[in-house]
Amino acid sequence: MGFKHNLAGILSAALLGLAAAPDEAGAVSYASYKARQVVLKVRPGNQQLTSPAIDPNSNTAKRRKRTQYNNKIKAIFGFFRREKELVGKIKTIARIYNIAPVHILGAIAGEHAFNVNVFDDVQKYAMKSIVFGGNRFVSFACRKCGLKLSEFLELGPLKKCNPKKGSQQFWSCAENIWISTYYDKKVGKIKYPRLRFNEAFFNPYSLGQTYGLGQLSPLTALKATDLTSKLGGLKKLDISRPAEVYSHILDTDKNLHYIAATIRLAIESYRRIANFDISANPGLAATLYNLGHVRNKALRLYERNLKLLKSGKKLHYPQVNYYGWFVNARQKDLEKLLQ
Repeated sequence: MGFKHNLAGILSAALLGLAAAPDEAGAVSYASYKARQVVLKVRPGNQQLTSPAIDPNSNTAKRRKRTQYNNKIKAIFGFFRREKELVGKIKTIARIYNIAPVHILGAIAGEHAFNVNVFDDVQKYAMKSIVFGGNRFVSFACRKCGLKLSEFLELGPLKKCNPKKGSQQFWSCAENIWISTYYDKKVGKIKYPRLRFNEAFFNPYSLGQTYGLGQLSPLTALKATDLTSKLGGLKKLDISRPAEVYSHILDTDKNLHYIAATIRLAIESYRRIANFDISANPGLAATLYNLGHVRNKALRLYERNLKLLKSGKKLHYPQVNYYGWFVNARQKDLEKLLQ
């Protein structure tokens, strides 16, 4: 048996959660679904008894010993138990964004279980925030393209991205155009690299693309900046002030706002675009937090279900990945931290 299957077994043995079948949606018609006149509520919990395969790029996938994995789980729960003030802030910020606080806890726990190691003290993030915030030389640019981000956004195909539609739609549009038009292609005299949009423009020191308690990328923060400004009172982020963007996502208090806003936007997108209410399933919210491209995923699910309904088949419900499965499997434990 390969390592991937062994790790799936470890997950199911260590984190087994109860399966929960989705609500029956037999009464949903093609016309009502197409017109977005119906919202299907997804129940809490995992539909499958064992975890989906873990992304081989996850740091956890590189650890072949069960004890190492279990130690990470113990560490993140120990971290939350020690940081009672942080948990209190999570509850407060969750109320501001009208989401369950377990969504925020789950997103952070998943990042530290699978992708990074737990820091013993949240103040370490604050120190990094000071370092980045005072750096006048950080910039958003694609070194392999020879383009500043501001120059890239002035290119012809980007004109269709309208800032007036909001930060989430604008930056999702720019990211989609990068993928469809520039990713690993030669356009004019420039050969664009085989890098994700975030990797190409938001990695000034090649130190990684995500930062802070919730492992946020600058791109994720920029997508959420309208909502954090509207509900959280934070200053709007601007690509002309990149050091400020980094200082925001490295500042623990502000970081929590961006986590909450990103989750709120994911829940809203799935309700508005795909006709599913995922607010009661923290594993699905965590999956989307982990994978990104939320609007694209919601639209693909909507289009897939239109085809299924048209051919007389059952709807396909949103699915968790390994990261979201972990959050659902440990939901009760996470909620105990909030009591």
